[in-house]
Amino acid sequence: MSIVAPEIIVRLTEEQARAGGPGSGYAVDPGYLNVFGTIGCVLLLTPAGEVLVDHHDEEGIVEATPDEREFAHVRAASGHPELRGLMPSRPADAVDCPLCHGAGSVPLPNGHRVFCGAEQCNSRGWVPPHS
Repeated sequence: MSIVAPEIIVRLTEEQARAGGPGSGYAVDPGYLNVFGTIGCVLLLTPAGEVLVDHHDEEGIVEATPDEREFAHVRAASGHPELRGLMPSRPADAVDCPLCHGAGSVPLPNGHRVFCGAEQCNSRGWVPPHS
């Protein structure tokens, strides 16, 4: 994984704040880029590149776990080409995920795609060997 310039994250956060829409409140205050959200949690990228998570509970916004961090990086890179540097590097001996076949997402019957939820894939599209 490479480093992404904080200015890029700040610009994307400002764009998200101006655009409005679901989850854009995090971009307005406290100034975090919303990279993924569900009913249960929101994954946020700070200008410094840290990943935080809001589980919508009494703990408030907390530091992401390693799996949440990786998932947030993949989702950020998928939604913003400027953030491709956050994508985890695929090891030479990794294999395509058997569920998403290397795509990082799976098709729905209606033609839309959703992120791959296979545990070892984490929507990267690949899994470590012997998973």
